[in-house]
Amino acid sequence: MSEWQLIESIKKSATVQSPYVIVGPEDDCALLASHPKEQLVAVDTILEGVHFDSQTTDPVQIGRKALAVNLSDIAAMGGVAETCFVALTLSQSKSLDFAQGVMRGMADIAATFGVALAGGDTTAWPGGTAISVTVTGRPHANGIIRRSGAKNGDFIFVTGELGGSLESHHHSFIPRLTFAKDLLDLLQPTSMIDLSDGLSTDLKHILVAAQMDATLYTDALPYRQNISHLPPDKRLERMLCDGEDFELCFTVKPEDLQKLNPLKKQKTRLTCIGQVQPSENLQQPGKLWNQAQDELKFHGYEHQF
Repeated sequence: MSEWQLIESIKKSATVQSPYVIVGPEDDCALLASHPKEQLVAVDTILEGVHFDSQTTDPVQIGRKALAVNLSDIAAMGGVAETCFVALTLSQSKSLDFAQGVMRGMADIAATFGVALAGGDTTAWPGGTAISVTVTGRPHANGIIRRSGAKNGDFIFVTGELGGSLESHHHSFIPRLTFAKDLLDLLQPTSMIDLSDGLSTDLKHILVAAQMDATLYTDALPYRQNISHLPPDKRLERMLCDGEDFELCFTVKPEDLQKLNPLKKQKTRLTCIGQVQPSENLQQPGKLWNQAQDELKFHGYEHQF
């Protein structure tokens, strides 16, 4: 199959039409309608051998994940996703079915959240497959939520469950766009982040930005059933370190706790897992403690350069 035939196949798989896309993939550049206010932009790349194994993973799941991780970033700022751009670098050893499967997975989740494919690029080379996706969106009417902003005494919440994600969850997770909208409809969290590298690493980003530490209610941390058989200490490590959860972690002022009650009745599990506290060392904030104030020394995933 030629590059142009592949592009035509991709265009046919993109079913979402958007008023924000004036000119789409058929030209050298996309032409997007300007927003009256700000615009959100998120970029993520997933790599063969790091984020997926093409020998054991359905290409539909690979394509779905490539877009879903970006949608999770939009959700982490409380936004609404609108368009995406896909740079698809395929291994020359891959078949046409593989390429079409990847785009089918991407198109399926794009349709679920009303995201239009506005453009991109396709290439082939002897190395592994890499998929880079850029998503644009708009903030919630009440504004964006940043990682910074947590204050002493704020309560920490997470959606869903943690740990054991690499068995299957990281290919099938639901980006929390709907939950984020419902959350901002009710209140203004003081900070928020999506959990891609593990709770211990991602929560630290919130705490360092705020120059704070946090106490975690370790017995309250929600875990997936596939790690329920582990001893408590090992299960705790998996919840804090596994990564690829793609849940939301956010902080709420104590006076806003009652405003969360409508969300607790929804299908998305919501758990209070701790509280922000002053840092014992402002030169090295971001420490996690259990309720006995023993430091939890765990690290999630970090790319090495």
